[in-house]
Amino acid sequence: MALFLFCCGAVVAAPQRVIISGEVQATSAQPVYCPPSNTSPVVLRYYVSEGTKVKRGDVVVRIDAGASAALIQALTAQIEQTDARVAQEVATLNVAAIDAERAWVDADALFRKAEVDAAIPKQHLSALDYDRYQGERVRTERDLALRLKERDAATAAVARRREDARLEIDKLTQDLLYNQAQVALSEVKAEVDGVIVHGFNPWRGDRFDEGSSAWPGMKVGEIVDRGPMTVVAYALEADRSALSVGQRVRLRFDARPDLKLEAVIGSISGAPAAKAEMGAGRYFTVHIPLANSADLGLLPASSVRVEPIAATAVAATNGVKP
Repeated sequence: MALFLFCCGAVVAAPQRVIISGEVQATSAQPVYCPPSNTSPVVLRYYVSEGTKVKRGDVVVRIDAGASAALIQALTAQIEQTDARVAQEVATLNVAAIDAERAWVDADALFRKAEVDAAIPKQHLSALDYDRYQGERVRTERDLALRLKERDAATAAVARRREDARLEIDKLTQDLLYNQAQVALSEVKAEVDGVIVHGFNPWRGDRFDEGSSAWPGMKVGEIVDRGPMTVVAYALEADRSALSVGQRVRLRFDARPDLKLEAVIGSISGAPAAKAEMGAGRYFTVHIPLANSADLGLLPASSVRVEPIAATAVAATNGVKP
């Protein structure tokens, strides 16, 4: 019985050997998100092939912009047509305003002449001429007032049509800018020089590619460069107890079998989350910084195996008795 209890205790006390998987990530990588859209999911109409080198300003992802792309051409043509039509209408109104101005000038000249004639003393004219001059002054005065109103109305019509045209063109321009913004939002451009790496769908586990469906705001990949690297591993809930922050781990890289590193766990996520590309279950995210990663020759997205170093092994390495 004592031997059985001893064996059970030995089994319980045996350290748990855990190996978790992860990948190398660039700390300065630019995440690539699915563009916003009024509908979901959306289809990635254009996605640069994985491994392609891109430069700053290159389009890496584009979705269907809907009717905005077609409206841009229609609105551009409509603005040009409106400009031409307004120019013609304003020119016609300007001609009418000039004619009204000329009619007012003629009426003013006739009124001034009538004033001079009406100012002749009555004793120097016959009664008939005197009455005719007085009547002509009244008529030309009324005609002058009418021509003045017509001139002001014609000038106001020109100003009003120009203002209406400005508002009309401004509305079309705002519609054009809105649709151009919608088209710009439907694509993602590279902000850094690097290599495009496609991501995985966190719900289905399949890799995103051109023609795949994604939800707006979902991370579909990243643009990586030769900057600092870090290891991000994923531990099942059952393996969480074997890991701790500050614990030393061994790293094995599938792309570099000759490279064997030891590092320290920097942080562990507070709660597990589903990660379909890693398999069924919920996983804790483990971040492991790499010192002097630029000299290691590692590539982003390379797979890595992480094995925690037992406390006894660490003590033996340091020459300390456990």
